[in-house]
Amino acid sequence: MTDNLVYTSQSPKASHMLSPNRLVRVAAEFAGTAFITFAIYALSTWGTIINSNSILLVVGVGTALAYGVASLTFGRASGGHFNPAISFAGILTGVTNWLDGILYIVVQILGALAGAGVWYLLTPTSQQIQMSTWLTLGVNGFDSNNPASALLGQNTGLTFGIRAAVAVEIIFTIIVVAAFFATVRSNGSAHKNHSIAIAGAYGIGAMASFLLDGAGMNPARSTGIAIIGHFGSMKVDPLTQLWVFWVAPFVAAALVAFGFIIRDSVQAQRAETEAAVAALRLEQEAAALEEDDDIDSESVDENDDIDEQELPEVIIETDTINESSTDKDSQSKE
Repeated sequence: MTDNLVYTSQSPKASHMLSPNRLVRVAAEFAGTAFITFAIYALSTWGTIINSNSILLVVGVGTALAYGVASLTFGRASGGHFNPAISFAGILTGVTNWLDGILYIVVQILGALAGAGVWYLLTPTSQQIQMSTWLTLGVNGFDSNNPASALLGQNTGLTFGIRAAVAVEIIFTIIVVAAFFATVRSNGSAHKNHSIAIAGAYGIGAMASFLLDGAGMNPARSTGIAIIGHFGSMKVDPLTQLWVFWVAPFVAAALVAFGFIIRDSVQAQRAETEAAVAALRLEQEAAALEEDDDIDSESVDENDDIDEQELPEVIIETDTINESSTDKDSQSKE
């Protein structure tokens, strides 16, 4: 395949490692990830405080719109991953070549850092609401480092631990990655309903997991705000919990990739079987036609033999008739 602005899974060549079109794809992935992460950080912090009564709706709808808009805007150029888990699964399945996948993961992290940096510069603080308060709503974490601790813990003592974080990250990352690869072609280009499927998967995952662990499903999203949180005077350094939000999504991505590899293998085997059956059927039909031709040839030969046998008799009868006619003519003349 040619290296073009519409994303495909072209295998990297030495002469094209940093081709202009690959740089465009990488830049699109950076810009899309920066946009998504900034939007999510803003919604999960500013949005939840301003609209505390509809927090899950704000986070869910906002997350869905962020991923959907980024997919429509940048997805045609880069394939619209914006998530290291998706890029990792793409490498495993062969939908994404290894060079694009590695570059994507690097720029996704950088894009998330850019989004987090812009959010940090724009976030106000006061004696009542300090930076650590904002960060508790924005980071991905468990125990005291999640939105449930900030929004519910003070009154109810409720919080969610590492088991809940691992479970929801695996479950909802599986949904996200599966939705992505179910709506792309084998060369990485997207179907028409791709952006809608991605937006829906992220939106549902965000609403379901926000209180439990801040709704990660994306290691880059988790990393950008965690690095800011490292310097934000939080009770628990989010970098110490960040491994969960890399390991769990990558496990989920590997499971989805394995499932799609099996699916493709079964489909390929089925196609081979159908092709073999079709070829056998053609051979049988050809053999039947040959048999019919042989039968027809034998019938023609038999008819020819019969005609040859009957021909002398006809000639003899004709000669006899002619002789009789000649005798009669002779008698008449006499």
